[in-house]
Amino acid sequence: MNHYTGLIRVLPKYGREASQVSTLDELVKLAIDAEKTMEGHMSEPKLKLPYEFQPEIKEKLIEAAALQDMSATQLLIRIIERKYQEVMG
Repeated sequence: MNHYTGLIRVLPKYGREASQVSTLDELVKLAIDAEKTMEGHMSEPKLKLPYEFQPEIKEKLIEAAALQDMSATQLLIRIIERKYQEVMG
C-alpha cells in the first residue's frame, strides 16, 4: 500500500475527511493535524480477513510479514495491491 492510499484509509478514523484531498502533501498536513490533537500516534486499521488459509500458507505469510515488520494482513494487502497494479497498470 502506498502512503497516499494508507492515509486516505486511516484519516477518517481520526475525524479527518480525506476523500476530497488530491495530493500527498495535503494528506500529510491532515495527518499531522490529527496527530497533534491526540495522545500517541496514528496507526493503520487492522483488518480481519473473511476467509481461512491452509496452515502452511498462513505460517509462511506470518513469517514473511514478521521479517518485514508488518502484520500478515498488511502484507497480504500489499501483495494484492501490487498484483492489481501489475494487471491494471
